[in-house]
Amino acid sequence: MAFVCRAENVIFLGPPGVGKMHLAIGLAIESLSQGISVYFSSLTRLIEDLKKAYEENRLEKRMRIYTRPKLLVIDEVGYLSLDGLGANLFFQLISARYEKGSIILTSNKGFGEWGELMGDPVLATAVLNRLLHHAHIINIRGNSYRFVTGNSEWWSGKFDVLGKLLEENGIRVIRNAYDRFSKGKDGIYIMGIDVPAADQAGQEEANIIENEIKQVLNGIGETGTFSILLAHRPEMFPLYSEHGFDLILCGHAHGGQVRLPFVGGLVAPNQGFFPKYTSGVYKSRNSLMVVSRGLGNSVIPQRLFNHPEIVVLTLVKD
Repeated sequence: MAFVCRAENVIFLGPPGVGKMHLAIGLAIESLSQGISVYFSSLTRLIEDLKKAYEENRLEKRMRIYTRPKLLVIDEVGYLSLDGLGANLFFQLISARYEKGSIILTSNKGFGEWGELMGDPVLATAVLNRLLHHAHIINIRGNSYRFVTGNSEWWSGKFDVLGKLLEENGIRVIRNAYDRFSKGKDGIYIMGIDVPAADQAGQEEANIIENEIKQVLNGIGETGTFSILLAHRPEMFPLYSEHGFDLILCGHAHGGQVRLPFVGGLVAPNQGFFPKYTSGVYKSRNSLMVVSRGLGNSVIPQRLFNHPEIVVLTLVKD
């Protein structure tokens, strides 16, 4: 880890889902294995922490938490804009570590957008001058994929292996977590929740899913941004819409396995006979849910009047 010994920085740039955080964590773990002190935080949590210390008149003491380690990893720079105080605290931190300690930073924003991110182009230039003076910049490009778990993955008993293979092939498994995609001042949250697993049998599934949703939403510090929820179970649509997701993408029902004219699906997991949610678009409150018939079968080995499908959606801004 020669870059740490030279107090140099590593900056990973690219859209969400291309592996920036995984690379940063990999370098952090390798540093720890070599006896190098490391501190990891998202920029949002870091700034919230420093703001609280500033308000309680203990900023200098708290700042040492972030300046003492030889390596500081700052994740998710650019997901949320900074106010005046936040931008100033960020500048103070970068200045305090300049040529004294290394920083690994991940960002979905190009350097030309940092003026808007910080609300002050002059301050953004000052931060970048210090960050980039001794820096290795790695710009990652590629397609971005997301995956959420279904019951079949859990029942297979091989989910850990499958999850690792997905990640190795550039597919991010979202487990009760979220990503934020930004373009200019606009943003979209993509959130994913686990299907209740086999080891949770006996618990009320609606309660499990609601707790997972709350876990995801608690990490988001803004409202009014378009939100997409990836969730396996369509029969929980009333619960999803209650939490105000704009778009929900589901599967699980296999299109009802057998589709009857003027009736729809015949049977679906967790919905029984003549299920309500099997294919197409459903609306409740201000939420839309799209249910894909998918490609596979349920316990019934054959489909009837029920072609497999892959759904392609195009989002258009009003």
